[in-house]
Amino acid sequence: MNAPQVITFQHHLLHEQVAAKLRDMIISGELKADTAIDEPALCAEFKISRTPLREALKVLAAEDLVVLQPRRGAVVSKLTTASVMQKFEVVALIEGHAARLFCERRLPAALADLTAIHARLATAFRTRNRKQYSETNQGFHRRLVELTGNEELIRIHAQLLGHLQRARYFTGRQMNWRHDFMAEHDGIMAALTSDTPAAAETLVRDHLAHVARTVMEVVGA
Repeated sequence: MNAPQVITFQHHLLHEQVAAKLRDMIISGELKADTAIDEPALCAEFKISRTPLREALKVLAAEDLVVLQPRRGAVVSKLTTASVMQKFEVVALIEGHAARLFCERRLPAALADLTAIHARLATAFRTRNRKQYSETNQGFHRRLVELTGNEELIRIHAQLLGHLQRARYFTGRQMNWRHDFMAEHDGIMAALTSDTPAAAETLVRDHLAHVARTVMEVVGA
């Protein structure tokens, strides 16, 4: 009997690693909006062939970070106010529903989970650690939706957060610390703790509408 064929996933992992690096470069502004991706230069920098780079660009196109154009290749997408606002509206609907469901279920372990994340967020805010604050804030909103247990909702929400990450990162660099955002998070946590579904849903949706308006101030400028 012939020996079984060995299957490797190295190439698959490579294009994911390239996508992660390019994603960071776009979100941080190192690769600027409406500029063409210099494929030969990036291949030389990353020491890779064009195949994993182009597979990575397809991933980023699905995330709205690049646009694949005939004859021009990949171009870093623009941040448009309409697109960002629409995504925030959907995120607010999802997270508002998640907050209501969280209160209705009243699971002590889930409350302890969110309470711990909120405490880390407060620490990052107090110490002005912008990176930790951004990552923990993202983690709080992501975890709130994960606790619904709805896999499709979790997938759509994660995708939207990825789309909005660049806008929120850019806004964070332009704006000073917003005490009202942290105060709003305190209010959300209080509503989740006191099991008030309607209040929790409203506070989450109002908070995200406020975040969206703040992002629009910067992106639309």
